[in-house]
Amino acid sequence: MTGEIKETITNNPPTEAENKLLHKTIKKITNDIEDGDMKFNTSIAQMMIFINELYKIEKVSKEVIEKFLILLSPFTPHICEELWELLGNKGSIQNQPWLEYDEALAKSDMVTIALSVNGKVRSKKEVDFDTNDKDLEQIALDDESIKRHILGKDIVKIIVVKNRMVNVVVK
Repeated sequence: MTGEIKETITNNPPTEAENKLLHKTIKKITNDIEDGDMKFNTSIAQMMIFINELYKIEKVSKEVIEKFLILLSPFTPHICEELWELLGNKGSIQNQPWLEYDEALAKSDMVTIALSVNGKVRSKKEVDFDTNDKDLEQIALDDESIKRHILGKDIVKIIVVKNRMVNVVVK
């Protein structure tokens, strides 16, 4: 392993950010594989997100790298076997148990919700996960695009689908 790579790996336990990212990735890949549809493309996309986020971290925990290799091994078994050995591990990576994820760590901190008028999406906003319904309604009503589409109309009701969308029904 090159010196440059070794310098970015630490033996420290994973940080909270590393753990959240890892558990989101474990959950996504596990669900994609177990789904039956074998959504390899979305698994690969999640792995790319994982790696891109790791590039932003100065020192990455060796434990996180090893767990990522376990996730990657069904897709690229030979290179993962080599990397597993280069990290100083004994035995085959194929003998490692599949990883379990912690739902609390896998949960997103932020979600993008659609804001619509009469069922037609007019805007999107990023909000905290599990924002309460009243706050979501206010976010929708404060949005400039929503304001333009409800101007001069009566609001019949506001439908909130938590962590997904807010629909303002007007007449």
